[in-house]
Amino acid sequence: MGLFDNLPPPVHTTPPPAATTSSLFGSLPPASSQKRKASSELSPNEPTAKRPSSGATCELTPQQANSLPSVKGHACTCKGRREYQQDRFVSFDADCEELTALLKAPLVVAEKETQSRTTSWFTRIAYYGVFDGHGGSLVSTFCEQHLHQHLIKFLSRPPPMVPTESTETKTGKRKESPTAATIRSCVLDAFKACDGEILSTWPEGRDGAVGIIALVVDEWICIAWLGDCKGVWCKKDEKSGWTAVCLTRDHIPTVWEERRRIQKAGGYVKDGRVLGSLEVTPFWGNNRHGPARTNGK
Repeated sequence: MGLFDNLPPPVHTTPPPAATTSSLFGSLPPASSQKRKASSELSPNEPTAKRPSSGATCELTPQQANSLPSVKGHACTCKGRREYQQDRFVSFDADCEELTALLKAPLVVAEKETQSRTTSWFTRIAYYGVFDGHGGSLVSTFCEQHLHQHLIKFLSRPPPMVPTESTETKTGKRKESPTAATIRSCVLDAFKACDGEILSTWPEGRDGAVGIIALVVDEWICIAWLGDCKGVWCKKDEKSGWTAVCLTRDHIPTVWEERRRIQKAGGYVKDGRVLGSLEVTPFWGNNRHGPARTNGK
């Protein structure tokens, strides 16, 4: 005799479901078809309703506006297993109020001495960055709040008085465009200036940060990074669809070039770590590992 032999047969008061396969999200209500409000429809009291400025420092002509592709930044963060978030990010689109205000402000060239900024050589600028902190969030927060100020300062210097088209040398090799060289120089100077300000503010600080930025100046995109931060370009191909192109290579002490640079600066690498303790190089801050920092070159 079975355990359930005396039970009556089941009675179906409702028809069985059409599908027998259960879904992880089957009990959730259907997705709403209501679209998210556009930025122009947001209330001024809402925290995300920060409206763009009325215009950039240099007005775009209709022809220029149509020729330059639009750029828009999006970001999300995940704390991971740590007790608190050590990483920071920044996303400034071309119509961002903060960048526009910096471009319009006078340029301080000496104490109590200012001059107007030279921004006529570019018509728009956008800036995005991710800063990976180690030992704390002090340096990553500083980079989030101040690196773009150094970038604007150096980009406001007089532009090169040369054509912007790429040229070729006598050997036939392609030479870097003067505009690209100018942007590269400004980014390098901004990285070093930011690091110098961090060290002067916290000379004995143990916090540090690596990071990656994308600087958009007109039709140019400059990718610059420190440490092992990754940058990936999603390229659309008509035949194969989307293709991921890696734009960076890790700056770590196990790479021969980095190891040689550290040793020339007076440091050493032990067990794949700078001075036996840090896995990434170069970086902002963290004065204990001077040979591996940004000004170690």
